[in-house]
Amino acid sequence: MQAKADAQLLREYSRQGSEAAFGEIVARYTNLIYSAVLRQVGSADIAEEVAQSVFTDLARKAPSLAGKLEENATIVGWLYRSSRYAVAKHLRAEQRRHNRESQAMQELDSTSSTSPDWERVRPVLDEAMADLSEEDRQAMLLRFFQNQGFQAVGAALGISDDAAQKRVGRALEKLRARLAHHGITTTAAMLSVVLSTHAIQTAPAGLAAKLAGASLAGAASKTATTLTIMTLTSFKTGIVATGIAAGLAVWLAVEHRSLNQMQVENAALRQQVSQLGHPVQPTQPEAAANADNAELERLRREHVELVRLRGQVGVLRDTLEKKQGELASTQSENAKMTAILKAEAVRVETINSLKKIGLAAHLYASDNGNLLPTNFAQIQDMLDNIGARTNSFEFYDYGKPLSADTNTPTYSFLAREKQARQMPDGKWSRVYLFVDGSVQEAGSDDGSFDAWEQNWIATMAWREAQHAARQTATPVSP
Repeated sequence: MQAKADAQLLREYSRQGSEAAFGEIVARYTNLIYSAVLRQVGSADIAEEVAQSVFTDLARKAPSLAGKLEENATIVGWLYRSSRYAVAKHLRAEQRRHNRESQAMQELDSTSSTSPDWERVRPVLDEAMADLSEEDRQAMLLRFFQNQGFQAVGAALGISDDAAQKRVGRALEKLRARLAHHGITTTAAMLSVVLSTHAIQTAPAGLAAKLAGASLAGAASKTATTLTIMTLTSFKTGIVATGIAAGLAVWLAVEHRSLNQMQVENAALRQQVSQLGHPVQPTQPEAAANADNAELERLRREHVELVRLRGQVGVLRDTLEKKQGELASTQSENAKMTAILKAEAVRVETINSLKKIGLAAHLYASDNGNLLPTNFAQIQDMLDNIGARTNSFEFYDYGKPLSADTNTPTYSFLAREKQARQMPDGKWSRVYLFVDGSVQEAGSDDGSFDAWEQNWIATMAWREAQHAARQTATPVSP
């Protein structure tokens, strides 16, 4: 079974309060965060404390963070940045950073080697990593700090395996250059060996479970607050963030427990009232009778309050359902708009590429006796110069020359898309390059373009016959 993405786990925790989902995230990244902190503070006990603060911060910010992430996004970059902030805060508070950096610089000035010693790299590694761009840092984290292969790195970053390998290589070279500023001279190959060997230290046994429990408890203590009943008109229709749904769901749960508790108390009080129904003995003090009346009045007021709260809970429940429906509708509309924009971008790129291919074909024909090319290899140099892609296109006809007398071709199509594309509205599209260099997009309901192509071919054949008849006709004398 495929493991859930970080974004999915974070949403389960923020929306459903799933401690199992949050525990999975902590277990997944405990080694990375613990190692990053340990490299900077040099103390296992302090590393545990700072790592716990990172995951506590994650639990506290889960609702807002989950709403910003895409479906299969990873939070490794966010966690890594948070660990940097947490360490910096700790070091400032304890006034240790200056002493450690001074000592590290003295050690770096005294020695330089192409095979870097881990104890020299360790104090400055995270500072050098922080200087990298977000894309380069994410690639390095996944490759060397998570021990993932290039295929997994590419999948996480949304690029191919080869592109992931190149990005990691470039990021490694940039990191090597950053370390050189600290007096550590090495090669990218040696640096990769050092990172693969030492970048991740195994956290103490049971630390993941300990961090998860402490973080959840810490987040609860910071965020627990009495929720007042807000005016319903303050909800804006445009605010469809998932935080509204989550907040209302929590409020409803709290109110439900409160109502249950009040029902239990009311039942107990009713029993007391029934006992008070026995005849009052002549010797009962007047104060006791007054207390009974006060108790009955309190029960009446609580019953009225209970009915009012039930009504408000019903209103809030209806509002929650309405907001959830608006959120789903907005998400659906956004998905449709994204699909339309992507389809339009592909369409424009396809048309431009075919126009460039037509230009290159006519330049080739002008140098080869009006004979058009039969394959892309014949015009590849020109296509490279003008930046035209060819992998999704094919030639339609082969070797038919341009007419010598009119410099016009004897057929209609020159090239077309290999495969038709289905558009967001369900219809199909295919773009054709005509031999005169023009481009036309054809549409189809079922994905078949045979009839459309044959119609154009028949039309061109008729035009060619008419043209030939005009050329061979005997002029009539006046």
